[in-house]
Amino acid sequence: KNKNNLVKFKLVSSEKIPFKDNYFDIIISNHVIEHVSNQKLHLSEIKRILKSDGVCYIATPNKLFPIEPHYKIPLIHYLPNKIFHKILKMSCKYKEDLNLLSYFKFKYLIKQYFTYYIYTTIIIKNPREFNIALGSLYILNAIGS
Repeated sequence: KNKNNLVKFKLVSSEKIPFKDNYFDIIISNHVIEHVSNQKLHLSEIKRILKSDGVCYIATPNKLFPIEPHYKIPLIHYLPNKIFHKILKMSCKYKEDLNLLSYFKFKYLIKQYFTYYIYTTIIIKNPREFNIALGSLYILNAIGS
């Protein structure tokens, strides 16, 4: 909620972010990094504009998941990017180039810029603590407890 206009939103269409150094307390990059061509520049810009005690939330799909979430075609994203994009273009499904990261590549990139914490397991084990309804995942957690 944007009470009293305390929160402002700005669309940025480049990896270069038009804000001064150490400007933000919190940055959210939610499913953005796979859409940018220079992922290292994207991360270095986030680090540049984030305050030293700031928090950045970064999420992206895992390239190793069997179904790629943008096109919902199983397995073709496992191919090299050039071939993946060519198949999409030939099938008339192409919208944009994607630079998907595996979990391991994502961790490797993040470590170059940030101290990071992975909350996925914590959230799955304690969904109520985070106000998240996980449906069957919560049931599996309850059974496994």
